Amino acid sequence: MAGGRTKEELLAIRKAMMKPSGLSKRNTEQSQASESDADSKHKNSNLPTDLMDRLAKGSRAEVSKKEMKALTNKNYENLPEVRKRKEEEKKREEFKLR
Repeated sequence: MAGGRTKEELLAIRKAMMKPSGLSKRNTEQSQASESDADSKHKNSNLPTDLMDRLAKGSRAEVSKKEMKALTNKNYENLPEVRKRKEEEKKREEFKLR
């Protein structure tokens, strides 16, 4: 652990650091208004609790081998070099058919 602190303690420290302090009254009012807007947006978005728990704890998402393989293939197919090569092959095939 970092400095002998638990993850929960570190999370509490981070939350305390994120709270506005020492701001002028006008800035504080603006930040509170924007926070209330943001809070209402977050409440309406229905974020999955398991995602939020995982993000808070810092654990990784579990991905099956099948999902990882599909994601890798998708990313590979979207590479500019691969797209260009496939377009060139397609043009060659069309040229041969003419």
